[in-house]
Formats: sequence, structure tokens, C-alpha cells
Amino acid sequence: MPNDVEVLVNLWNKNIGDDFPMTRRLFIQNSIEDLNVVNEASFCAIVEGKTVGFIVSKTYQEPIEYGQPKNIGWIQVLIVDKHYRNRGIGTKLLNSALNQLKQLGIDKIHLGRDVWHYFPGVPLEYEDTINWFLKKGFKKREYIDVDLVRHFKDDEPLELIKNNDAHFSILNINEKDHLLKFLKEAFYGRWFYETIKYFELGGTGRDYVVYWVDGEIKGFCRMNDDETPFIGCNVQWAGLYDEKTGGIGPLGIHPNYRKLGLGLDIVKYAVSTLHNRGCRHIVIDWTGLVSFYEKIGFSVYKQYVPLSIDL
Repeated sequence: MPNDVEVLVNLWNKNIGDDFPMTRRLFIQNSIEDLNVVNEASFCAIVEGKTVGFIVSKTYQEPIEYGQPKNIGWIQVLIVDKHYRNRGIGTKLLNSALNQLKQLGIDKIHLGRDVWHYFPGVPLEYEDTINWFLKKGFKKREYIDVDLVRHFKDDEPLELIKNNDAHFSILNINEKDHLLKFLKEAFYGRWFYETIKYFELGGTGRDYVVYWVDGEIKGFCRMNDDETPFIGCNVQWAGLYDEKTGGIGPLGIHPNYRKLGLGLDIVKYAVSTLHNRGCRHIVIDWTGLVSFYEKIGFSVYKQYVPLSIDL
């Protein structure tokens, strides 16, 4: 996808920046430097010398094994300038990407949901976009994924932890092998992959709350803020707010320790940590656990329709 990054970022912000403000750093991180971008299936649309649209496609190409199927591909983003729509530009971009992905052996494509993603689906408010993809043969799932948010005042009291005897702490870099061991055993998959990438990119452990039992980690909660070594998915739209924004998730408790309130407790610990670090807006991205997080003051922030197609 040979083009100037500034041109693509400006095109993004011109069309959807009010809802999802893009930065140069975020675009380079997620759409240029990500090793999973398929360059031969990512294109720009140029009309009379002007870039009026682009599409970014991905397949998993890294050596980290975490159970990702090899037949899955993703359309990370497809944008056509609003002044150039209804001319077949989007259709040509999409078909070109799908044809290239099919030649690579990909037979199922998701919109969003990619590693280093922007969206877990198409934003619900973009009804015309959803209908456009449905006409192209994409199918939607029966559920909606959501982002949640909670806004804080400086003097707002935080919730008390239920399990006062539970041992929660911020991960030390020397303890990273304990965390990776736990994730590989209990949550082998994308969370395991993302944690490996976190340490590869210079993470020190400050962004993980962990729950200890007899010297072993039995639960975790991830945090993001502006000091995390990369832009986390739950803080990538921080430009919507004037004050510092933090992010929570994912989180997981070992099956043997569930139904004790430890899940809520570890989130409370993470929220308190981010609050103490100056965050006044905290976002939880890509979840369906609305009632769970509502118990500690989170509410629906953004909604997405998952869409996919079999080639």
C-alpha cells in the first residue's frame, strides 16, 4: 500500500475522525509496522492523482504460536472518502483484497478483530456501511460487541475489594515467566500472544495486575495508559477526551478460583491503579460482559456488529 502516511491519516480523520480520531503513531503501529499486514492485499484508490480510499488486509504471519488458524484473514479497515462514494471504488478495493487473500489460501475473512486491531466489527452507528457489506455477502453474528467507559472525578471514592486477604500486585519484570506460564496453561490464545508482544516491545510489567496463590499466578488484569510501550486497543481513541485516559482488559481468573468475586476485585485493583496514575477516563474494549462491568460503574460507550464472509 504505497502512499504517504499523512495522506491516509488525514483521509481517515476527514471521514470518521470525529468518532475515532486517528494519530500518525497509531496508524504506523497498527497498519504499517504490524508484521501481519498483507501488503499485496492492501491497496489505495487514487483518482486524478488524489488518494480517495484505502484498504488494509491482514493474515497471521508471526512465528509466535498461539493456536491462530492459518485460514483466517482480516480486513482491518476500508475507507472511501465520502465525496467519492457510490462510484464503485469501495467495491473494487474490497474485491481486490479478497481475491489476493483467497490466493494466499485464506477462506474466511473477518471485518476487524485482527491482531493490532481498530475495531471488533463495524461500528453500529454506521448503518449504511453495515448494509453495504451485507450486500457484498458478509454475514453478521447474533450478538453485538461493545466498548465500555467510566468517567471519574478527582475526589470520587473507589470501590472496596471484597476478598481482603487476596494477594494482588503489579507484576515485576522478573515475574514475567510466571505470567506467561499461567496464560499458556489457562488462557492459551490471543491473550498469550499479546503478552509475549508486550514484553518484546519493552514492557516492564507495570501494566499487569496479577493474583497470586502460593507463589503462582492464578489471575491477571491488563492495563493501558500513555506510558504503556505501545498504544493499547482500549486507549487508541484517547483523543476524544481532554484528560488522561486509561484502559482495562483483558482479565482472567483460573477456573479453580472463580465465583469468589476475584474477577471484580482484580478489576477494582486495576481501576484504582489507573486512577492513582492520573486517569480520569477508563475504557474497556471489545467485550460482551456488560452486566459484569456495570457493577463497578462502567457503561456502554461504543457498539460493533461482527461481520465475516466465507470465500
